[in-house]
Amino acid sequence: GLPDRVQSFLAPFVHKRTSSFLMVDAFINSPAPPAPSDPEAALEFAQQGTQFIKLDDDRSPIIVLCTYVPSIDTPPLSELRFESADHTPDGFPVYRDTLVIGDLAQVLLGKQTSSFQKPAAFPVPEDLCFSVCGSHSRQFNLIAQNIETLQAWLSVLEKLIHTSGKKVVVEDTSMEDGTVVRQVGGPIRHGSHSRAT
Repeated sequence: GLPDRVQSFLAPFVHKRTSSFLMVDAFINSPAPPAPSDPEAALEFAQQGTQFIKLDDDRSPIIVLCTYVPSIDTPPLSELRFESADHTPDGFPVYRDTLVIGDLAQVLLGKQTSSFQKPAAFPVPEDLCFSVCGSHSRQFNLIAQNIETLQAWLSVLEKLIHTSGKKVVVEDTSMEDGTVVRQVGGPIRHGSHSRAT
């Protein structure tokens, strides 16, 4: 579960819809577990779950635990599970959603979606932000506690795309002349977005 300090800090934001600036700031400045750089270790790290702030267009930011749940027999049916820190009196997460890896379409680095244009995201460094996009316009807009955590999860997502039988296509539009650079099987980089094909 979440540390008591984070749970007690989050509770008033969930219930009273107080300003989200403080929550985002406290989250980023709280200690996070070390993230591994090795791809295999990163998969194990992802299975243990990682806290992110999740932004949406229609709700206040919430802290979610994102967990990779593998499907050994059918890799494309592996999933990412998102659960809020806040629970109902019956013990169920207030927010819960999943994304099947076979439906993963894009990973966008930085503040590339409308959710990241919200005031709550203004003080957040762009290199902590990324969006995991599925089919049918589904988006999970996430803020990591540090760059190491974000990079570990990018490594996980790239590996999962490959194991589901898709190729990673990196499109970098940060060139000054607007040139789009594509690399098949290349890493997911900052200032770029990655499509699964």
